[in-house]
Amino acid sequence: MDPDAQIQQQHEPIESKKKSKIQALLSRAQRPEVLLVQFFRQGYDERLRTASFVKPAEPKTFEDVAVNEGCKMVRGSLIVGNRYLRCHLLRLSIQVRYKIYEFLFCHHNSNVEIGVPYNPKIGDLAILRTSHVFYHEASIALYHSLGDRRLFFRNYGSKSADFLRRQPTPLPCCRNRVFQQWLEYPCRNKEIVWRRSFKKIVFLIGASEPLLAVQRRWAFAEFITTLRMGEPLRVHELSVVVYNQWKIPGFDEGDLVRALFSGGIEFLGRLIFRGLAGDETERLTQLIFALRIPNLTIERVRTRAEEEEVSINSCK
Repeated sequence: MDPDAQIQQQHEPIESKKKSKIQALLSRAQRPEVLLVQFFRQGYDERLRTASFVKPAEPKTFEDVAVNEGCKMVRGSLIVGNRYLRCHLLRLSIQVRYKIYEFLFCHHNSNVEIGVPYNPKIGDLAILRTSHVFYHEASIALYHSLGDRRLFFRNYGSKSADFLRRQPTPLPCCRNRVFQQWLEYPCRNKEIVWRRSFKKIVFLIGASEPLLAVQRRWAFAEFITTLRMGEPLRVHELSVVVYNQWKIPGFDEGDLVRALFSGGIEFLGRLIFRGLAGDETERLTQLIFALRIPNLTIERVRTRAEEEEVSINSCK
């Protein structure tokens, strides 16, 4: 028998098993009916002198936030660009430089899984080592680029929560009070606002194996508790995708609602539940209504299959 053919036959069961798990996950998450919870903010009409609930504001763009923070660190000559400098990058305006950082740190709805030891999709980080100026500018861009991506959680715990709060640290030379040619001195690290909101986050609850489902349930509880101990996670669209065995003893629809609305997450737009059975959807609807939150609406909607695939692509 051909050795290559024998090796191929050995790999086929593994690949088929992997594909079957993915198909099972997709079939549950791609049910056409989803539970949509829409959050509104309170607005005031000065002309009519009336208060009402309006749709939440659109999230600020990466360019607006990052460039505004980057301008706090560099001198005016680098904001507009200095065409007499040797470094061609510093000849460009700060808006153009942040367009380049935007390209280096791939974002704009790209997927990144939180909780893995190393993720090569974060971007090219070599520019952080080039110079003091580029460290500050690029680190600000890297920090805010994560909020522009689709974060996928299947591994929880306190480390995943700490990762969301991680921010660039000052360099030893930042405390140098000697005149610096291109940076404000000493570096204005304390004036940088390290606060961001996330456009899209996906939570996966449950697993195909009972032991993994239990481990994920307790890690999720630790994750939510860690978020409650500090500033809440600000998210514009949170999708909760439930998988097989997501309901286990000690964790059901009530525990899920209590975890999501316990104060660890600040909803700025929509909360979407995917993959639920009919009775589970009814139960969740009743529990959320019982919270008596005035600025939300709940509806059951049918979505296109391709929209469902977007939220679960990271599972592959």
